[in-house]
Amino acid sequence: MLKKLFGMENENTYSMRENVISRMLSLGLVIAFISLVEEIVVTSNYITLIPLIVITIGIIFCMVIIFKFHKSEAAAVIIGFIVVIVAFPSVFFMSGGINGGSTVWFVLGIFYFIGMFKGIKMIILTGVSIIADFTVYYIGYKYPEYIT
Repeated sequence: MLKKLFGMENENTYSMRENVISRMLSLGLVIAFISLVEEIVVTSNYITLIPLIVITIGIIFCMVIIFKFHKSEAAAVIIGFIVVIVAFPSVFFMSGGINGGSTVWFVLGIFYFIGMFKGIKMIILTGVSIIADFTVYYIGYKYPEYIT
């Protein structure tokens, strides 16, 4: 099972796209788990754990989708939405808004969709990401009481 999760199984079993996405997810799972442990040890505000838990569960779910059903495209869309549309905005509001360090993650989210998809799917998902980013900035500007 660990060989499957970390991409060490027979490389010919999966397409190149599935291999790339599974390795990205494996690395993301390690980083999310380390961040989760660090957040538990360091923080006194446990509400900030919610985005990390959502990301970790989402990555595990997407890895199951890839390894069991060979649906790498669906996994890429799901993890994109979980991270870019749900986790990044919540981190924005929980870490100081525009003055926090999370604003650079919005750019990463846009580049994720640009790099992962082609054609109309890339245009639509990138547009959704940009709209979500502007919405988050607008809410943070208009209602600063939501920012912690």
